[in-house]
Amino acid sequence: MEYNPLFDGTYHLRPWVDSLPLEYKYSLGVAGKTFSEGLKQGKILASKCSRCNESRIPPSIYCVGCFGYSDGYVQVSETGTLYSFASRGDVVVAAVEFKGVKGLLFHRLAVSDRNKLEIGAPVRPVFVQQAIRKGDITDIDHFELAV
Repeated sequence: MEYNPLFDGTYHLRPWVDSLPLEYKYSLGVAGKTFSEGLKQGKILASKCSRCNESRIPPSIYCVGCFGYSDGYVQVSETGTLYSFASRGDVVVAAVEFKGVKGLLFHRLAVSDRNKLEIGAPVRPVFVQQAIRKGDITDIDHFELAV
């Protein structure tokens, strides 16, 4: 049998502790690119299906509902709704729903008093300064309660 440093001869694998330096490039695709360009402008865009008129976030080139082609985009309302949230330590992560749009956007939620958090509460995005926007989700610094 050929020597294998991960195999100890008893059909049990030994753990290997190390790191693998991985580099990859991720293509945003058509819908992701449009979403990214909207973020640079301080807008959250949803894709809109040309067949059933359903809007979806995050944007997709094909409609999940009818499998039609989503070739349009709409800006979501400036205020969303807190659909759900989770917290650990000082970090609160929110699932935000927008009226008339299917899907959710997940992001940090800045709150001074967690006792004020309620499902259904209105929230709004806070964008970073336009000069430092890169066209990714971090262009939204966080969401905050809109009350």
